Amino acid sequence: MILTALALVLAQDTSTVMQRMESFFAQHPSFQAHLKFTSYKGDHAEGTLYESRPSKIAYKNSSPTETYQFSRTPEGVIETCSATKVYDEYNSRGNIATPQSEITISDWRLAMPIPLFFNKLSEYFPPDTKIASVGEATINGVVTDAISMKIEHAHWKYTAFLNVDRTGRLLRYVTQDPKNPKIFVNVDVSDYQYKPLGPESFKLAILPKGYTLLELPEVPQPLMWDHKLPSSNVIDGSGSQHSLAALVGNNSLLAVVDAAWASSAIGKKALQDVQKVLTDQKAGKVVLLSSDPGKPKTKVAGLNYDPSGKALDTLCIPGSPSFFLINKKGLIERIWCGYSPADRTFLPELKTAITNPEDSRPD
Repeated sequence: MILTALALVLAQDTSTVMQRMESFFAQHPSFQAHLKFTSYKGDHAEGTLYESRPSKIAYKNSSPTETYQFSRTPEGVIETCSATKVYDEYNSRGNIATPQSEITISDWRLAMPIPLFFNKLSEYFPPDTKIASVGEATINGVVTDAISMKIEHAHWKYTAFLNVDRTGRLLRYVTQDPKNPKIFVNVDVSDYQYKPLGPESFKLAILPKGYTLLELPEVPQPLMWDHKLPSSNVIDGSGSQHSLAALVGNNSLLAVVDAAWASSAIGKKALQDVQKVLTDQKAGKVVLLSSDPGKPKTKVAGLNYDPSGKALDTLCIPGSPSFFLINKKGLIERIWCGYSPADRTFLPELKTAITNPEDSRPD
């Protein structure tokens, strides 16, 4: 019983940290940051990451022996290394007309798929990720939540250590060989800057002569602040169809929720608290939408659902529950992802976003 309770606490704590990271991504879709790599071999490299979610990422790092460049946009991927002047073999197979060469920057490639590179954490951390521990650690004077987890992808297994501060910023990410802890790559993330990034930020990597661009499938563009909700039809409890935007209306809140969560004690209390904030501020109502397409198996009073999945595809939520505050102009004022009873910031932020929207958005 004690072990079960401990496992539940760890899962809840870790879920809260992951939700905090998702909210950070939603609030800062465009940013740049400084990355510093160190490895068990004593090698080191430093570089800058430029990111405009969900589809543009560029990164360049330099070590004493070589320079590595990576660029991913809707047009495709370019990945080069100054030591070999070629694509990385794992990204270029079948797309290069000239002979292949091995890249010598494998240490940095091991660290490349850090969570910052993914549109959703669920794309990086498999559902069966095993949580080893949750605690606190100070990184460069900043208190962080420290998470240790064992990750198993289709082709590799490793242990990952994350340090996430209270705003959701990833400050350190370490990958370690589970069979030999002495083999590791450490990535320190610092100097976050939140600002719109122009096209020049994503042209760090230059396509070498004789090489073809690796094409990527189109990535859905998630809704952000100042966007309108989709007008796709959703179905209410009586079977009637409504445009989602019209159903939610203005000065209201859309809650995209899992039916099981909405029917749980925590979910019910959360939704009651949210509605109370709206009522106290003389705002509108909370409109519920199932986070899964199709009719939900669990019946929840007031839960609407998306029969085709079109509205959910447009919303492109980073996780469930997600909350979209719609202002008096019918535009998205704020977005929150995740909920924890231990989080004391969400409801005050919601109140501020309704009463003083100009002061509610993070810098």
